[in-house]
Amino acid sequence: MRPCSTSRRRMAERKTHREAASTDDSAGPGLWEECLVIRHCMPPSRAAAGTRMAVLIGAIAVAVPMAWPLPANASDNAALALEVEHAVTRILALDGDPAYGEYLGGECVTCHQASGAASGIPPIHGLPVDYTVQAMVEYKLGTRTNPVMKLMTARLSDEEIAALAVYIADMEE
Repeated sequence: MRPCSTSRRRMAERKTHREAASTDDSAGPGLWEECLVIRHCMPPSRAAAGTRMAVLIGAIAVAVPMAWPLPANASDNAALALEVEHAVTRILALDGDPAYGEYLGGECVTCHQASGAASGIPPIHGLPVDYTVQAMVEYKLGTRTNPVMKLMTARLSDEEIAALAVYIADMEE
């Protein structure tokens, strides 16, 4: 018996693609076994016909993408990316007040020193406004995962992010 010949595989062959890709928790990770997916996805190319290499190349070409499946919440991630994009566009349309940004930036320069002396914490002086806004929005909405930056940006309004971004862009070394 081949390792892929199981009753589960035979059952999977009778299912449609949609049913086989079920996210039902009781069904486990799905009905398709890796060997079945590889067999169905391998290209018909005979580049290395007659050798084990043909099978190996095809298996690797399929197995590598299978190692990183899309997250179950891919639609949530797309919605979050769209939310980030809208927030960045909205904030970039504001005129940030550099004086207000300097006032708010006192906390930022405590860690983000111009010399880069704080280990592992990058300097922020002179960063472009659009980059700074993007980064701060991503921390605020949870796309970037640094817990300290998430905490620091969570309470910032759009106007405060715009002011900080302008101040940071104008900072001297």
